[in-house]
Amino acid sequence: MGSVNLHTLSEGYRLILDQLGWLYEHSQDGTLDAAILDALHRLDRDLAGHFARERDLMTQTGYPEADRHEETHTLIRRFLDKLAATVERRDLGLFQREMPFFLHLVLDHQTGDDRRFDDFMHGLEEAAVPVH
Repeated sequence: MGSVNLHTLSEGYRLILDQLGWLYEHSQDGTLDAAILDALHRLDRDLAGHFARERDLMTQTGYPEADRHEETHTLIRRFLDKLAATVERRDLGLFQREMPFFLHLVLDHQTGDDRRFDDFMHGLEEAAVPVH
């Protein structure tokens, strides 16, 4: 159960981190174009799917920090919407200032909230707790 799900979540995050790296690099090159907007929309879809898988696992396991974890998901998605609106307005300066903060927000979530959730899941596996 858990190891396969955790592996799938980890693989999903690798893709997300690659997308973030691409966006950050292109945010610094001085152009806002359709490719950046498309990348933001693709990232939003990938994050939505990733967060849905996490939410399902949190529900199945009764994860005690699920509400707080979900609040961070909501914050990340709202910030991503803000970035897309910035690109649509062609506000390069704001996009360049906000992109590092967004990158930090996602990385902080992955290394904090997601690590705690991974530890919780590994604890269930080690205790052989069945998850439905």
